Amino acid sequence: MVGWYERTIDWVPPWVRFYARYNPGALKGWRYRYENALVTLPKQVLPLSLLFGAVRLGQTAAIRENVLVARAFGATIDDVVQAVGVTAVYGTEKVSVAYEAMGDILDSWDDERHHG
Repeated sequence: MVGWYERTIDWVPPWVRFYARYNPGALKGWRYRYENALVTLPKQVLPLSLLFGAVRLGQTAAIRENVLVARAFGATIDDVVQAVGVTAVYGTEKVSVAYEAMGDILDSWDDERHHG
């Protein structure tokens, strides 16, 4: 799974490295989640849902991970902005935390969208 993260999002979250070293069975269980959690809905729903929860809880590494996975799975920048934006009902500081964690990703993604 470490290789999957390296290839898919060019970043390995710390939790993946932890489980890879100390509990590979748990890591396989998490991998199963990505491969089998959604059978009816598009796969973009999973990282976008996890992004919403991460923003709501202020989990910066999870915010970054799920923005990258959502992008790799074909979500649009507008999908990501919407998932983050709705958390503002819990306080605009949620958006601030999210932007600090993923602003560089969004900014480069937006630049690519406008400048090809």
